[in-house]
Amino acid sequence: MFNIKVSKMLADIEIKTLIEDVKPISSKIITDIRPQLKSKRQHKEHEIDILSSTGNMFKIKVRVNNINILDFSVILMYQDDNKKWYILRRYNGNSHRHTNKIERETLRSFHIHKATERYQKAGYKIEYYAEGTDLYSNWHDALNLMLKDCNFITDESDLFGFDG
Repeated sequence: MFNIKVSKMLADIEIKTLIEDVKPISSKIITDIRPQLKSKRQHKEHEIDILSSTGNMFKIKVRVNNINILDFSVILMYQDDNKKWYILRRYNGNSHRHTNKIERETLRSFHIHKATERYQKAGYKIEYYAEGTDLYSNWHDALNLMLKDCNFITDESDLFGFDG
């Protein structure tokens, strides 16, 4: 007998519902984001846990390379009831190319990884599909875009004025 651990797949409708889930966050938490150097790592990191209005657990993770400021990721993760984390969105810098395996399309720009059912079914990571963008050029703007795209709500009307 083999003990094979099979991860649950998220359907596109589940992914959409999670993205649209209202995620309250304090504007102070956002302005206090300062990625810190991790010991013996090539990047700085900052993580924030967020509980949605429906009780779902999310995490924002910001990673920035110590040398190349265009090498960054702003990540939205979701934790299911079994404590497994899923990356729903990843806003990447343009320090590397990305190829969508199914479409055979290579991106050489800033790009946004989006969780899809289709890529999971094909055996790839949930967030492997990506779309190019010109809506940001640094991690601060990528964070602002992610907060807008993924239904984060704050106590301030101008939540996304992060300039840290």
